[in-house]
Amino acid sequence: MTDPPKGYTHYGDFIKEQLAAQEARKASLEQRGLAVISTSGALATLLFGLTALTVAREATYDLPDTAATFLLFALGFFVLAGLCGLFTNLPRGYQVPLVGGLRTGVKNRWGEDEATASKKIALTRLDVLASAKSVNTQKGYSLIAGMVFEIIAVALVAIAMGFVLWE
Repeated sequence: MTDPPKGYTHYGDFIKEQLAAQEARKASLEQRGLAVISTSGALATLLFGLTALTVAREATYDLPDTAATFLLFALGFFVLAGLCGLFTNLPRGYQVPLVGGLRTGVKNRWGEDEATASKKIALTRLDVLASAKSVNTQKGYSLIAGMVFEIIAVALVAIAMGFVLWE
């Protein structure tokens, strides 16, 4: 009869799952950050183009100062949204095991029993996991800020368009 698996097997598997989840979260955040950059640029272009078409209805038409002010602020918020999207994709320093440390472990600890080796590996993976969670949380906050800035910018352009159309 074989012995049931030790607890460290389950803990090790769970930690591996958590690391994989953080890697997936990182990829998702970065992909959505790129989407913020793209949509901010596209919306800024389309909405300002729409404003230009509205203004072009008369060659002597002057854009109302209030609308121009809202458009200026909208532009600023679109820029902030794009910067947040870029910050989401900024390469960051995730903690990883150093090759030298791994080499030393292989040289000096190769003969350790399975439980001791599993424990040391699990502790290293937990350090990597803590680092990944921290960096991914920063990326998440940046993504949220970018989306909020984008929403504000769209609202400001809509208000500006209201002033243009009201005239």
